[in-house]
Amino acid sequence: MKDFDGAYAMLNDSRKMNVKLVAGMYNTIMAGYFREKKISDGLRVLKQMELDSVKPDPQTYSYLIAHCDCEEDIIKYYEELKCSGITVTKHIFMSLISAYAACGQFEKAKQVGLKYIHLAPFSCEVPPAFEMQKQEEIY
Repeated sequence: MKDFDGAYAMLNDSRKMNVKLVAGMYNTIMAGYFREKKISDGLRVLKQMELDSVKPDPQTYSYLIAHCDCEEDIIKYYEELKCSGITVTKHIFMSLISAYAACGQFEKAKQVGLKYIHLAPFSCEVPPAFEMQKQEEIY
């Protein structure tokens, strides 16, 4: 679907028909706007979500964090996520790493990655690049 403006308008129609709106509906539209680099339209969807009293879910925060263009926004959305009681998922960790790297905060991206590796289940495989880096640090 490429008509995200039409999909956004459908939210209004759904409200008029008393259809229960859920985060996934907003997330789909938000993701489409973000994919098309229409960040302000994606944030407009978030504002509408708040006006409609629909609580953001982990996927919502993952999209928001991944498309932050400054460290302050990353921190803002991460703090909102923590205050809402949502558990940090693998996708949120990946979004944090991506967002920090996009902002040029490579050391913070690395710290988030290292934190994720320590919190990940023991069955999680360590990426080969990380193993090589650890070996280089030993020598």
